[in-house]
Amino acid sequence: MAQAQLTVIYVLAKNEQANIERCLRAAVGVCDRVVVLDSGSTDQTLSICQQFKQVEVRTFSYRNHCESYNQIVSWHSSEEFVAILDADMQISAELAAEINQIVRSDSLIEAVIAPVEMYWDERPLKYCSLYPPKPIVFRGGRALFEPAGHGEHLKSDVQTIQTRARLVHDDRKPLEAVLANQWRYAKDTVRRSYVGQLTRKDRIRLRSPLMMLITPLYAFIVRRGFLDGKQGIIYALDRLIAEALTYRASLSEAVRRELHSVQASQPGPQTSNKT
Repeated sequence: MAQAQLTVIYVLAKNEQANIERCLRAAVGVCDRVVVLDSGSTDQTLSICQQFKQVEVRTFSYRNHCESYNQIVSWHSSEEFVAILDADMQISAELAAEINQIVRSDSLIEAVIAPVEMYWDERPLKYCSLYPPKPIVFRGGRALFEPAGHGEHLKSDVQTIQTRARLVHDDRKPLEAVLANQWRYAKDTVRRSYVGQLTRKDRIRLRSPLMMLITPLYAFIVRRGFLDGKQGIIYALDRLIAEALTYRASLSEAVRRELHSVQASQPGPQTSNKT
């Protein structure tokens, strides 16, 4: 079997002018081939990409991360490893060295997972981040993901390894864009609830307002977000907003379906047969 290698870094992007330059600067130092998969940017994202001679841009039809990840991985053989990043993520030199050591080894590893160093308002959260370790590097050859809530997770039989070095997540998009994305995630979570594609946690989020209290308090008190100062307060507040939007979307959909059910059960207008 040929020695596996990191073949390419893919970056998923749409209107990421606030983030993509930092992502690409890090990526071109890790791999000779970097491909931005753009799904219709209308801001300066493409202009920024053109500043990097090593970066290729492709038009990409994005639906969700699960389908996109499986599609990208399917483009490659089992002798190739690919990295897939969002445009607000950066691979540090330390993480790159650890990844290269892993993928160059002749092993059965199919996915590399990295813990995440979360930035909030351009500063790192030392304590309160709830962001889980993220799969970022994958062996080609087969679909590795399945839907989970508004996102995705690796299938149970995928062989993984977790790095010690951290992946940087630093989203600097304006608040209105972040809120719009969160509302989209909320509606997608509700949609998945009607086709049986929810995690246990997401079912609780949709059925009870308690998560609006539990999640921010857990981040701020249990995870010691108060030690992160103002960033910790903002992060806890943003977690509250995210949970509130999810519950709000669930209530709206329930009301909409009840209204449609009532309307469908009502008889139509009566017509007269008089002559």
